[in-house]
Amino acid sequence: MRAEGLELTENLRELSSSLKANAERLLRDVLRVHVELTSRIDAIDPAPLTPHEPAHGGGAGGHGGDDELEVPEFIPGAR
Repeated sequence: MRAEGLELTENLRELSSSLKANAERLLRDVLRVHVELTSRIDAIDPAPLTPHEPAHGGGAGGHGGDDELEVPEFIPGAR
């Protein structure tokens, strides 16, 4: 019984180590992709947003002109 318990304990330690290594690898991958996507977004729209500024000019106080999104006409009472 003791030998089985020790083997189980060792297996759980190995599993814990493996799960930790995989979690660290996943976190590094997510951070790498986040940095890549953020840099791509910054290349398209380098102006940082302020907390009260809507993204890409939508809504009140937007950039105006052709870039502003309009409410589609097929939505009754939305204008």
